[in-house]
Amino acid sequence: MVGFNMDIIIYLYCIAFIGGLVHGLTGFGGCIGATGPPVVIYTSLQPWDKQQIKATIVSFFILTGLGILIFYLFNNLITEQILISFGYSILPLMSGVACGVFIFSRINDTLYKRIIHLLIVVLGILLLTG
Repeated sequence: MVGFNMDIIIYLYCIAFIGGLVHGLTGFGGCIGATGPPVVIYTSLQPWDKQQIKATIVSFFILTGLGILIFYLFNNLITEQILISFGYSILPLMSGVACGVFIFSRINDTLYKRIIHLLIVVLGILLLTG
């Protein structure tokens, strides 16, 4: 690995291992479906620009979502009511995506990271008080 400091690479692998271990042992992914916040926090703390952060987060959620969908399909957990609810959610979902694309193109990297951190704090408070 030319150009990389081995101490930093070892440190990052250790942090990733500890994070994965804690995440797996606490069951955030399985019991409450909260796999996203650790990934969002991790990516927002990297020295990446907003495009790299968004690409990583989107890739993670697409892969996670596909895995969950396959699991649900194999276990017959997709019901008529779920499909109806999904149908009702398409318009609000697409409106949210359009707003996100509009805002994303108009803010800088620093503001993007601040918004991410603010939303993580708000979601954490809601999780603790809900």
